[in-house]
Amino acid sequence: MSQQDLFYNEILEELENGSLVLPTLPEVALRVRDVVDEPDVTAKQLAEIIVTDAAL
Repeated sequence: MSQQDLFYNEILEELENGSLVLPTLPEVALRVRDVVDEPDVTAKQLAEIIVTDAAL
């Protein structure tokens, strides 16, 4: 069995038994997602949100 198959099977098993924990989106990413849905948002407004996240 290939490494890819082993990895896939491990992930599938963890999903099925509920032991796989996925990280949540950072707060800034959630805010950006909400703001981009607004029809009148500007690039400047998006930039102001994005710069609040040191990782981005």
